[in-house]
Amino acid sequence: MVFSELPNEIIEQILLEIDPLTLARCRVVSRRLFGLIDASVLLQISIEAGVDGLLVVGPHNRHLGHPSSSAQHLLDEIFRIREATVKFMPRSAWGIPYVAGNFHWE
Repeated sequence: MVFSELPNEIIEQILLEIDPLTLARCRVVSRRLFGLIDASVLLQISIEAGVDGLLVVGPHNRHLGHPSSSAQHLLDEIFRIREATVKFMPRSAWGIPYVAGNFHWE
């Protein structure tokens, strides 16, 4: 069977098994993968949690199947926590320029 003939549900289950960084990179492989990843709440949870250094593990990877209100709620919580973290983070933690010789590091 050719990749283009695989149903979206099978591809989504395969994508749920890879790490968030690789999953985010898969968005640029093809229009089909871009659309599939953007339409899947479960895949979005994996990417967004990975951005924050979190790894979402548990039954959602294999047993939810379809995006549910609990999956959407989890995605909303990730965005809420990220927003609160940035809002209350002291400016000094945003980045401190470091200059050593010709090397500039932020």
